[in-house]
Formats: sequence, structure tokens, C-alpha cells
Amino acid sequence: MGLSEAKRVLQWNVVMEALAEANVDAEVVALVESAKNVSDTVHSMATVLLGIADTKKLKNYVKVELVGMVPPFDRAYVELNRPGGKTSHELRDLLRARLTKVLTQLGQETTVVEIINGIEDDLAIEAT
Repeated sequence: MGLSEAKRVLQWNVVMEALAEANVDAEVVALVESAKNVSDTVHSMATVLLGIADTKKLKNYVKVELVGMVPPFDRAYVELNRPGGKTSHELRDLLRARLTKVLTQLGQETTVVEIINGIEDDLAIEAT
């Protein structure tokens, strides 16, 4: 076990000891244990993904699906972003803003070249 993993185990042990000292009910303990299991799974996945990522590729994609979620959750996203990278929400906002601008420009006298140049600019931003 590495130092990083030992630190994670120690942190969870401190949390579990604090719960025991606080005499919380079994439901809360089970909830925290479930969160610990999720944390361990995500940490393990991230470690593996970082270990197998092709560093020569511009982009590496990973999709994680969680099934059987209970309300109030409809879906969950796990995103790994490099510093300065955009999240999927930011990319959707970028696309939404561009489409809104295109709709506005189509209602005015704007050349198709200007619209295409704007879209190419957005695609260049997304590619970095």
C-alpha cells in the first residue's frame, strides 16, 4: 500500500471512529459506508484510467454509467478534466451560445462565411 492509499484509509478510519463516538444510528453508518465504497470505486477507476491513458493522443474519453439510481437522482456524471479543459456543461453552453448567435444572425443580413468562421472558432476552442 502506497502513502496516498494509507492516507485515504486513515481518513476513513477517522470518520468511522467519529461516527461511533457520536453514537449515530445504523442507517447513517450504512450511508457513510456506502459513500466510502463509492469513493473507493471512483478512486480506483481514476487510478486505472490515468495509468492506461494514451498520453500521445490529444483526447482520451471515458464513459461511466451508473444504473439503478434512486430518486432524487436521475443521472450521474463523472468527468476528468485536465487543467484548463472544459467540462461537458461548459461545452454545451458554448454550443448553445453559438446556436443562439447563428439564429440571430440568420434573422439579419449576415454572410454564411461569418457564421462558418464563428463555428470554426468555437470548434477550435473545444479542441484545445
